[in-house]
Amino acid sequence: MTNTQVVASVTQEHRRGSFWRRLTEIERTAIAANAQIRCFAKGSELISADDRNRWAAIVYSGRVRIIGEGRKVVATRWAGDIVGEQAVIDAGARPGAVVADTKVKAILLSKQDLDGLFAKFPHVVLTLCAVVSERLREADHLLDSQANDAFTRVVDSLVRLAEEFRGDEHGRLRIPIGSQSALAEQLRLSRESVVRALRTLRAQRLISTDRRGVVVVHDLAALRAT
Repeated sequence: MTNTQVVASVTQEHRRGSFWRRLTEIERTAIAANAQIRCFAKGSELISADDRNRWAAIVYSGRVRIIGEGRKVVATRWAGDIVGEQAVIDAGARPGAVVADTKVKAILLSKQDLDGLFAKFPHVVLTLCAVVSERLREADHLLDSQANDAFTRVVDSLVRLAEEFRGDEHGRLRIPIGSQSALAEQLRLSRESVVRALRTLRAQRLISTDRRGVVVVHDLAALRAT
């Protein structure tokens, strides 16, 4: 198998509804054959908030955070997700920095790369539009949830994330949240509120957690009904 075929592949790490999974094999191969592949250490910036270069990145492996004003975590993105695309599409200012939350391998795409893909593969345009649309709905959902109590918001977030990841042979769904603090920032909650919510869910045996920042959902249907 060539390096291009390896990079163009889909792995279990790639989120189910991610940009990379939604592309066809032909589209992924075309991207992998021409794009630059780079590895980033944990804590390094893939994209800076003041970066004037017009390029986006597909997270091939690892996890990143979108950092907004005041160094607050705006969102978390996983393997298979595309980041930085907004500034490429509309030529506007970057909404925030993209920081590696783990070791990350990324596929870098310049504006010229994206323009070429859009011209040759219209399905890539539709896929990117679908991703952007879902993120807008995600933002609206987060705003709507502000009125809910902390426990409900944590449960709702875990349910939405669990639906995006594949279960293991025992039906358990592993969600790499990064850390309780990161989840708290993303949900606009205190860390203590998130800790209490996760403790309650563990007591109900709906989830378990580990020190690597992973939440394991044991019964998605029961969690959804909580």
